[in-house]
Amino acid sequence: MTHDPYHDRTEVSATDLRRAAERGGWYAIWCRHNPRTSKAMEIGTRIHQAMLEPETFDLSRYICKPDGMSFATKEGKAWKADAEASGLTIVDATEWQLYANIGGLLTDWHALLRSVPGVWKFEEPVIWQHASGIDCRCKPDAVCYDPATDTVTLYSVKTTGKPVTADDWCSQVESRISQRADGTARILPGYDLGERHYAEGLAQHYLGDSARWPEIRISHIVVPTDGPMCLYVAPVPPALLHRIGDAYEALLQEVAEAGVQYPENVPSGIMLLEYQPSVWAQRGGAA
Repeated sequence: MTHDPYHDRTEVSATDLRRAAERGGWYAIWCRHNPRTSKAMEIGTRIHQAMLEPETFDLSRYICKPDGMSFATKEGKAWKADAEASGLTIVDATEWQLYANIGGLLTDWHALLRSVPGVWKFEEPVIWQHASGIDCRCKPDAVCYDPATDTVTLYSVKTTGKPVTADDWCSQVESRISQRADGTARILPGYDLGERHYAEGLAQHYLGDSARWPEIRISHIVVPTDGPMCLYVAPVPPALLHRIGDAYEALLQEVAEAGVQYPENVPSGIMLLEYQPSVWAQRGGAA
């Protein structure tokens, strides 16, 4: 299933849950019908493509905007028109360098794939029905099923929001995961709700038992200031996912109910994106 047909489906997704944690179920459904994008999202999508769907990523289709060029000038307008006429995507120097350095990242990623036994699936949609009767979906980045041990491992690819040293980033990730699991730090809905959702879906899909959660490893793409990109893999403790059970169930129900009523009963405030700010703590998700 390609990208657009998957996102046109109506089952509850991990993204729906994250948005519901921010502003409520209505906000999640409104965003589903009013998709937005940003430069950071576009960069993340392209890195995902290079790692998980390499046939869709072609560096020759991008061109770097010359330093100091202004598209307001005659020369800049002509250069931009030529690039667009050739079907090229224009990127700035920072983004260009990011893509140019992707080779080291792919080497690390492919080495990881070779080291883990089993059958790999990339960007494969999983559709299932939650115990409550709510239909759910997810599209995990990479899943490995090992028939010899009847186990499933999820690799969820995430990128840093800003360049840091590789060692500092890895240390921060380890610290955040351990502190969230033992209750000494705030649980993060953007990470934890998604991993809980993936765990239930993959257990049901591959193992036939929603209680047999797969092993979850978050593969962090590090974009350091002191060298090329690299890959760091951090395991997610099951205790972390169990802690957010009540909040997960409540948000799942809230999104499902809003989806059934949309668009007839949309609250007026939703159009201003002001509906129910930060409901995560209200649903029991705070540590």
